Amino acid sequence: MRMVAFQHNRWFLSVAVLVTALLLKYHYSNGTSEQLVWILRPLAILVSLLTGLHFEFERGLGWVNLAESIAIAPACAGVNFLILIFCLGSYQLLWTSGRKARLSSIFLLLVAAYGFTILVNGLRIMLSISPFEQEVLGAIINPETAHRLSGVVIYYNALIIYYISVSCVLNGRKSNRGSSLLYLLVPLLWYLGYALVLPLVNSVNTSLSIKFWAHAQVVILVSSTLTLSLTALFWLYQEVKQGRSPEERGIYGQCNSGSRG
Repeated sequence: MRMVAFQHNRWFLSVAVLVTALLLKYHYSNGTSEQLVWILRPLAILVSLLTGLHFEFERGLGWVNLAESIAIAPACAGVNFLILIFCLGSYQLLWTSGRKARLSSIFLLLVAAYGFTILVNGLRIMLSISPFEQEVLGAIINPETAHRLSGVVIYYNALIIYYISVSCVLNGRKSNRGSSLLYLLVPLLWYLGYALVLPLVNSVNTSLSIKFWAHAQVVILVSSTLTLSLTALFWLYQEVKQGRSPEERGIYGQCNSGSRG
């Protein structure tokens, strides 16, 4: 009976998460800079602290720095990333952790996703206006591709960090599956769904631009490469942590197989 109640609770909370995500998406898609002040203002404060630039609010636009021609507008808010990590964290809590969740737990995940989004987006904006992206990367590849590449690297790595952090909080020491490719496939699939599948679904009745397909190539290439690289690093870490080097194993074998005399 308790298991039935728990299953019912999980489904109820899953519906609550979905409704919250849809409401956030609707609010973001139709919201003005005034209505999105709850995320744009702390984002502007963080970017100001990171860069030393001063931003002032311009009605209908967002927080701007006229001297540097920089605007932190609704398009920079990062609400889509907030929705993504909120849904991913809720999925981990409700369907993989085995813990009995409550509405308060979902609320805490939403608050954590909000704070993490502001931090990641602040770093993303700082990099986008820094000489590194504009001059260093821009000198190697065109500025548009450089902007897209740095964005994918930051957001995807942030997604993996968030995913592993939530796993550690929910499962404690039991969360040691980081060496498994299947473990990292979860954030990869969520990211691909967020970055590629949803835009495809939304454009069923319209033609996709060349920019989207260029974006898709960067997303698939970078996220897949990072996933495989992190899997290899986790595997090497586990090998070093749990085992010994071949040289040590060879010495150990000689000491045990030889006589003491």
